[in-house]
Amino acid sequence: MKPPHFPVSAGALALGIAIGLALPLAAPLWRSGPTDGELPEGYVGVLAAPEGSTGIVVSAARHGRVLDTRLPVPVGMPDGRTLYLWAIEPTGAVSPVGPVPPQAAGRIPLSDPAESVFATAVGFGVTVERTGESPESPAGAFVYRGVCGRLWRAAAPAA
Repeated sequence: MKPPHFPVSAGALALGIAIGLALPLAAPLWRSGPTDGELPEGYVGVLAAPEGSTGIVVSAARHGRVLDTRLPVPVGMPDGRTLYLWAIEPTGAVSPVGPVPPQAAGRIPLSDPAESVFATAVGFGVTVERTGESPESPAGAFVYRGVCGRLWRAAAPAA
């Protein structure tokens, strides 16, 4: 039995081959992520304890709605208590971000994109708060504190 015949014009076949060869070469031109060797745009903080040991690392994509947390060393908390993250403004005022998950790697959902939440923040601080509460101000001193870093290209200064 003879297989079915599908007529394909030489032009259509050539176009298909050309697209198949060109697509992998053109893909980097419209890729939305950072180029090789370039960090993605975002916010990062390395928070240390008063004695200087690293306590918590936080990061969020610039336009993301999630803050990733890393606890390099497990932090033991008494029952009914949790670590709580704050954004610190240049004036020293603080705004609540959310409870820090107790796992080695966790996530804090953000109410708005990170660029809005951390637009004017110069630092991060962590306090010990009651589990399940959403405090408006810290209950005590910061147990971890660090700088809020911004990772993206700044516009060139005007000449």
